[in-house]
Order: sequence, then structure tokens, then C-alpha cells
Amino acid sequence: MTKKLTTTMLIFLTTAALLAALHPAELTVHNNGQRPLVIKLMKSGDDGKAAKTHMEEIKSKGKTTVMITDPGNYYLKTMTEFPGMEPFCTKGDPFKVYAGNDGYSILTITITVTEDSISSGDPAKQPISKSEFDRDVE
Repeated sequence: MTKKLTTTMLIFLTTAALLAALHPAELTVHNNGQRPLVIKLMKSGDDGKAAKTHMEEIKSKGKTTVMITDPGNYYLKTMTEFPGMEPFCTKGDPFKVYAGNDGYSILTITITVTEDSISSGDPAKQPISKSEFDRDVE
């Protein structure tokens, strides 16, 4: 009985430790804008190049959570469209993601794009061309 209990406890603790070590980082993106928003999660490599790791459309006033298992440096590219206007695309600032056996990142980014912010040339946005948004490797 004692040997069986000890074995069961050991299996439980080992499983719990493995699950804790494998927990991915979490990135939640809120679309606080008036239109659907397409996001591309880009991971920067040590060689200075970046590649798309995730792409998704978030409805107006919606959110999504992306699980990230590969630690490193990332940034978001976004695109939204308003009637009668060219697509508005941006490239966000880089951020660091950690996922290891001693913890993981939990990140939240809120994005608000309005027609007013586009027409006023809001300096807080880093506009990029549609062709730059479309590139999955840079």
C-alpha cells in the first residue's frame, strides 16, 4: 500500500513539474477599434530577420489570446480597413516573450484604430505599406 501511494505521488509530482515547465507564454490582443483588425505576430531571429508565427482577424471590440512556446523577441503587424480608404497597416514596437521552466510571460496589448486617428496622421502609429504588411518574412 505504501509503495503504491509513493509511486502515485511521484508520478503526480513529475507530471505537475513537466506541465509547469511546458506552460506557454500568453499574448492577449484587444481590438478596441471600430473595424475588424488583422494581426500578424512576427518573431525576430538572431540574424536580424523576422518571420510570421501567427495570423488572425479580431472582430471590432474583440480579443484573442495567442499561446507562444518559443521565447524570443516579437512584434505585431496590424491591418484594418475603412470604407473608401486604403488599408491602414502598422508595425508595433518589439517586445520580449519568455517561456521557461521557471515562469512565462503574460502580455496584453490593446490596439485602437479609428478613422480620426488615420486622417490626423496620429504619430503614435507606425504606418507601413500594405505590401510590407503582406510580407511573412523580413
